[in-house]
Amino acid sequence: MTRSLEERNVTRAGQRVGLTQPAMSAALARLRRHFDAPCCPAPDPATT
Repeated sequence: MTRSLEERNVTRAGQRVGLTQPAMSAALARLRRHFDAPCCPAPDPATT
């Protein structure tokens, strides 16, 4: 999660830790579910 916050880009963060973008997104989703909170908020579709 630290890499994701530093990079502010899931693809680059995944590359830094050896994960693909889909794997990094899945890991972030698991964190959201585990903590039942938007510790790492999903992107706003309106801004993409």
